[in-house]
Amino acid sequence: MTTTIIFDLDGTLVNTEALYLKSNVKAAAQLGLHRTEADFRPLVGAAGPSEAKVIADMIGAEHAAWFQKFSTADVLDQIQGGADFVLPNVQPTLAALTTAGYPLALATSSPRHYVDVVLAATGWQKQFHPILTGSDVQAHKPDPEMYEAMKVKLGNVPAVVVEDTHVGVEAAVGAGLPVVMIPGIAQKPDSKATAIMSSISELPAWLKNQPAFA
Repeated sequence: MTTTIIFDLDGTLVNTEALYLKSNVKAAAQLGLHRTEADFRPLVGAAGPSEAKVIADMIGAEHAAWFQKFSTADVLDQIQGGADFVLPNVQPTLAALTTAGYPLALATSSPRHYVDVVLAATGWQKQFHPILTGSDVQAHKPDPEMYEAMKVKLGNVPAVVVEDTHVGVEAAVGAGLPVVMIPGIAQKPDSKATAIMSSISELPAWLKNQPAFA
């Protein structure tokens, strides 16, 4: 039975986390606050309550909702404006996996409307099935709900997750799934990951050499 490859989105396939850091700095400036991209790196991989707390600590709870809305809108403007944001080696790797017969799925904490824009901009509307977003679950990564729900959708088939953050690795492990980590912005290799890679281009050969996933 062919293994399904479940990809995270932001930081794994697309460099939107770098776009978000720039937008975060811009949003802070709108509030009269001087912040740098480094200040907002704790937001990388965060979602839901954990993200809201980090934002509140940085710019004030009273501004948190506006900050999130402004940052997301600014990132989407950059994407729709033609920003080059697909990470290196992603397109040929997805093509190679598809040619090799691996089904590809997507599991991201980002909301559905945002994911739809990203998929349209990359031409990936039909690349992944199924797709689960933060709009489809109650708890975000590192909670395993996202990957537990994905297991239900996939049924009794082998699967391996590809993530770039510690919270993503924790979510996959919590759902009992093997996970490949390609460390992203401000992330160090996680010992809980099944494998660590420096580039997504290493994935097809690694899968081929793993009897459980080939």
